[in-house]
Amino acid sequence: MSNNLVGILGASFVGKSHIVHILTNKPNISYRAHVTIGCNISKYNYNNIDYSLCDIYPQFSYIKTAHSWLQKFDMCIFICDATDYSSIKIALDFYNELKPKKYAILINKTDLINRLDKEKFLEKIHNKIKDYILVDFRTINKRAKLITSFNNILDNIN
Repeated sequence: MSNNLVGILGASFVGKSHIVHILTNKPNISYRAHVTIGCNISKYNYNNIDYSLCDIYPQFSYIKTAHSWLQKFDMCIFICDATDYSSIKIALDFYNELKPKKYAILINKTDLINRLDKEKFLEKIHNKIKDYILVDFRTINKRAKLITSFNNILDNIN
């Protein structure tokens, strides 16, 4: 078995820790929102491969300081918030700083905006990023979809 480092990056309050919680805990374990200071590492196993999911503090100065460490990651996953367009810019800043070879962009909280706002949001971001995955996970079925989407992303690492 090997271990892959996966950086989970994005602005504050976009849902990074909550997504990691969903991936690494049973659905009946409740989540308590918190601010990550530094890096919180959680283990995840998929197809008999171990992954270290590194939920990283979003302060840009921290990212610059940890740059050489982050360069060793197998993949970066950038999380954005559909209710906060500025989170796209922050994710793109992180991307431009790190220039990871393998990455994915998840746009979280899509369930919190109405259909027209979602269309406007997607229109805005389409000029900046072409490939992304829309995420919301308020129900068990959507949690299962998140886990399936995440596993599909991991398939691209190996």
